[in-house]
Amino acid sequence: MIKSVHLHRMLAAALLCAQAVSVTTGNAQIVDLFFSTATSAPGVHYACPAGDGDLLSANGLTITVTLIDNTQVPMPNVPATDMWIADCSPGGLVLCSATESPFVGGVTDAAGIIMLDGSLAASGCDNSGLYVVVQGFLIPTCVPITVRTPDMKSGGAPGPPACGGEILCPDGKVTLADLAYFLTHYPTAANPTPPYVPCVDFWTPYGAPVTLVDFVKMASHYSNSPAHQCL
Repeated sequence: MIKSVHLHRMLAAALLCAQAVSVTTGNAQIVDLFFSTATSAPGVHYACPAGDGDLLSANGLTITVTLIDNTQVPMPNVPATDMWIADCSPGGLVLCSATESPFVGGVTDAAGIIMLDGSLAASGCDNSGLYVVVQGFLIPTCVPITVRTPDMKSGGAPGPPACGGEILCPDGKVTLADLAYFLTHYPTAANPTPPYVPCVDFWTPYGAPVTLVDFVKMASHYSNSPAHQCL
């Protein structure tokens, strides 16, 4: 079942206040969430509910996390599997799991630094950027990665109700409803200047019009089978 990450953002914010922005990790150091940082280059990440979208590194979007404790000492040996993401602004991104790490293995080094790479298992579209979450707590730095996915519309029951127009209502799987929505924004002989929507602009060059590269991205993840849905 797809789960919104917003509950985790609210929980993390409440616990931040309660614990004065610190959290104990498995190695007994205390993560200071204001000395700790998360950074990346700006760009677009193409994800899929099945988790088989592009790696962050495919578009130069690996995330560098530096973990520092509350005595300003680096934190080594914190695993990537203890880190996941949340969207910086509510409403756009829906993760297939709000608590499973999308990042490949590895641990922070002696300087408390790790380079995170992976592919999100996600639906919807988010242009606000991403937070990195460490063991349930948000590092309060929004990294400038926007997320686009081929799942933007619901096919209806047994999923969420279908929605019309430019309203997004992802249902955790890539279906005919998603393909139909994409095609309303793809130039054709019958519709040479469709309205441009960033959420269907999956790959370079970004900006109007949507191109054949975007069509190929959409088509490669379109399926009426369970192949491209939340697992």
